[in-house]
Amino acid sequence: MSSKIILEKHKDYAILKIYGRLFVGKDNKNLASHLEKLYDNKKIKRVVLDVTETDFMDSDAISNVMYYYALFTKDEGYREVIIVNANKDPYNYISRCIEFLGIDKIIPIKEFFEE
Repeated sequence: MSSKIILEKHKDYAILKIYGRLFVGKDNKNLASHLEKLYDNKKIKRVVLDVTETDFMDSDAISNVMYYYALFTKDEGYREVIIVNANKDPYNYISRCIEFLGIDKIIPIKEFFEE
């Protein structure tokens, strides 16, 4: 199964819903392309990455997330990145990756997003 990424743009924030499995190649290029466009749009002050339905992210996808997190948060006027993971299963791959890699110590992780 490949991935599907749905972009929901709002006035000053955007939600990227990531479904399936992200691997090196087309999937990660698609993720990077979405993040690059959001980064270039200075009206977007908050980016929400919803990984609730994400089954797998390889190291390239995780690197993309961390790279763009660094770009967004270093900008003038501080721009925020949040990861939403409503999957409560502690054995879920994404949940384990977030904890094991310490991403939750860097990027805020929420169960749901509120404006």
